[in-house]
Amino acid sequence: MLGIKGHLRFEQPSPFDVTEFRLNLTNLQSRVGPYHVHKFPVRSVRSPVSSICSNDDLGGHWNPFGLNTSAPTYPKRPGSTFDMYEVGDLSGKHLFLTGLNEVDAVFNDSSLPLFGPNSIVGRSVVIHQGNGARFVCASISYPGDVSVARARFRSPVVGEIWFTQLKNHPLSDVSIFLDLSYGNPTAKPTKHHSWHVHTHPISSERDDDEGSCGTTGEHWNPSNVSTDNSSYALRCGPSSPLSCQVGDLSGKLHTIDLSPRVGTVEAKNFFTDVTSWLSESGLAGRSVVIHQEERGSLRVACANITRVRRPEASSGGWFGPETSGGQIVFSQDFPHGPTSVNVSLVNLSSLAGGYHVHILPIQQGSTEPCSNANIRGHFNPLGWNASSSPAPGAGTVDQYEIGDISGKFGMLSGLGQLQAAYVDPSLPLTGPYSIVGRSLVVHYQNGSRMRCADIQAARDPDGQWISAKAVFNASVTGAVSLRQRVFPDGGGSDVTVEVALQSSPQEDVRTLTEAFLFIDRGRGCRGGGTFNPFNMTLGSSACSLENPLSCAVGEISARQGAISLTERRVLTDSSVELSGDFTVVHRSLVLKNGSSVVACADILPESPSAEQTFPSVARFSRYDFRKRVASVLQVEIVRITILGDFPSPQPDGHCQKVSFMISGHVSTKLLKSVKTSEKMGPFKESQSCTKSAGNLFKPGTLLLCCMFAAAHLLPLVLH
Repeated sequence: MLGIKGHLRFEQPSPFDVTEFRLNLTNLQSRVGPYHVHKFPVRSVRSPVSSICSNDDLGGHWNPFGLNTSAPTYPKRPGSTFDMYEVGDLSGKHLFLTGLNEVDAVFNDSSLPLFGPNSIVGRSVVIHQGNGARFVCASISYPGDVSVARARFRSPVVGEIWFTQLKNHPLSDVSIFLDLSYGNPTAKPTKHHSWHVHTHPISSERDDDEGSCGTTGEHWNPSNVSTDNSSYALRCGPSSPLSCQVGDLSGKLHTIDLSPRVGTVEAKNFFTDVTSWLSESGLAGRSVVIHQEERGSLRVACANITRVRRPEASSGGWFGPETSGGQIVFSQDFPHGPTSVNVSLVNLSSLAGGYHVHILPIQQGSTEPCSNANIRGHFNPLGWNASSSPAPGAGTVDQYEIGDISGKFGMLSGLGQLQAAYVDPSLPLTGPYSIVGRSLVVHYQNGSRMRCADIQAARDPDGQWISAKAVFNASVTGAVSLRQRVFPDGGGSDVTVEVALQSSPQEDVRTLTEAFLFIDRGRGCRGGGTFNPFNMTLGSSACSLENPLSCAVGEISARQGAISLTERRVLTDSSVELSGDFTVVHRSLVLKNGSSVVACADILPESPSAEQTFPSVARFSRYDFRKRVASVLQVEIVRITILGDFPSPQPDGHCQKVSFMISGHVSTKLLKSVKTSEKMGPFKESQSCTKSAGNLFKPGTLLLCCMFAAAHLLPLVLH
């Protein structure tokens, strides 16, 4: 970062050994001095880049024993015993970097644990300038492949809890990172909330039903720790976690505070849990419940814990005049970690120069697939000035455009092939700056385009794709396509939104080049208001690309910016959902210019979908309906999504209709069988309902039918 290269390496064989700390850094140029472990990990790419090391992102020094660094007894230089320093005060304990250009040193530290509640694993290191200002930072990664799970809160608490553990090591520590706040910016800060893992996921009729948190059961307590008497509160605590229920996070870790300051240091916490585990009937598949302030018992917020799949992508088939071959594979061990880039390019014939991620995917059927008109230029969402970048391979990855792979790691000039592996913390596969769904270009040495390929998400045997589209045909023409992958536990990927819209040459929109995009809660462009299922404050100042959960779901342009009406654009959005209770399918996309509506179109399913009309039931159960459809189709219930505000009553007053959609593939024949399957029970389509629907005429239809019949009967009468 900022030209400083190297690493800090920590190794501790067991909790009973000292930690060996290796410091290897170059190109310091006498710019820095102290360095410390800080509380929180470095998050994904942000704008501006300098903000990723801020106090709001990383917090202060890791100081679990609360030492007062301003006290006259606090040592200012190395030489005292380690217990006199903050755990994270690396320069204080070992060596300041003042005046150095490079350093390669090894130290032993008995107060720098990689195990237990005070572990530094998963946190970060910040190197400061001599005046104390934060200069560069990096996360302290895990010593192997990890399993990750997430609980996402949407209302009244917004944010996420991330659980990370070494894969296939259920006895290893679990890192828990929280970024939670109130979604309402006018809410008052509250303190000392208890929070627990509960036995079951949310199982109410809808995830947003009042009382949904009451369906999660009791605390997860696989060891059957008794809480029946007052001694539990005395026995259970951070110093004795084995005396706590496994799910009692506030008891064995700490209570949490909540404020409306989204994305700030006040919203964050980081704990290391020594008694939980993720897989094999562990945390994943359960839920987290947050209780009212001051250790109250009322359940105020809850979220399911779903497994996070390892993000992976690769280049697809190549287009271009030269013989193509090879592939580039991208992967992240965990969503906010660095991306591994494995390059295998062949048939370069010493003709290639640079290679980059470009903004757009290749349009199918294009005669010039690699052209600027098709896929545009380098992917550079942070607006980095490429002229200020160092020579290729000379700088650090933050000193180049996000998509400038050859700038970061070196050109292809003079090579017939390249087999190489790189690590890039600024090439994300998730979030608003994701490269997935874009394209990759290999250039000739003169800068012209040699070959190109799409960057496609890797296949996942558990995942099913679901897609929808809104087609505009009036003052604006074109389409907005949405695509998401969903998983059996209810988790899902970000939604990829491809916008391809053009303003029509009409008088009132002739000069319009961009508009603001919203999702309306109704279908048919009836103006029902912004889709806001979690009752967020519309137009909140907390809503941004980096804090999307603070936006109403329908405020797409509030977080993504204006939409071009002259060229294609690809967005990655983590607030929109295509499946589940909060699907945007069968709602409307609205384009606005200020307060004026420019155009509108319904979001319709591209994935398999159907309608079911049946005799009215006294109390419609969404869960029962989905379960029965899933049984007929022989798929998981999570793949069935009820669309819009259904069931809708039919005009005859005796029947109801439900529209639904299925993620993944299902045969047309099997889908049709849902209508008359006995497994549908009370939702089986009845002949009386379909006949009454077929006998309903629009105004004027009956007259036309009668006239048509009379015209054909008249000749018979005359004879």
